[in-house]
Amino acid sequence: MKKLFTLALSAVALMALSACGEKFDNTVLANPEKSYHLTGDWDTWSATEANKMEATSVAAVAKLDKAVAKKLAGKPLKYLYSKTVEFKDKEGGWEAPALVNGEVVQFNSGYTVKVIDAVYDEGEGSYGSQHWIPDPGDSGNSHLESLTDNLFVSPTYDATPDENGFSWAYNPVITSGAGKYTIVIAEYTTVSSATTFGYGMAAILNK
Repeated sequence: MKKLFTLALSAVALMALSACGEKFDNTVLANPEKSYHLTGDWDTWSATEANKMEATSVAAVAKLDKAVAKKLAGKPLKYLYSKTVEFKDKEGGWEAPALVNGEVVQFNSGYTVKVIDAVYDEGEGSYGSQHWIPDPGDSGNSHLESLTDNLFVSPTYDATPDENGFSWAYNPVITSGAGKYTIVIAEYTTVSSATTFGYGMAAILNK
């Protein structure tokens, strides 16, 4: 009986160790052709060295938020970038709508966030903006999904507004208020359509 009890305890300990040592891919998913830049009302609306994001891995994201890492691990990831910024409780100068519990709520535009991809022009010594995410522009692959509950992104991929007035032209909005956040943008290998996402974005509140 004592031996069985000891074996049972060992099995539980092994399971616990296995759960604690959950593995995530540590491959840094960098795009060799483009850079990604995090912009919003708190910053300039163009790609600069200051707002450039860093290529990262699912394992690095897991150190901040395992739930987000698990979602990313289940996606057909192509590129993965992040940047930590502080969103302050300041007036942005315009209202940013978001859908919260089925109701349209107006937020301070200082909580808006968007990513732009760009190519560095050696001759000009500056970044040439390509397109905004989630604005599809000519690429048609910007259908964006939110990977965290505190980040609203438009549920409408089309340019035509839905019944609440949202379209792909609306900015993602952090709905959980001021704080220091790590924003993660993931580009998927799929080409987006009305039912397939091209990108995922997460807002992780730093503790």
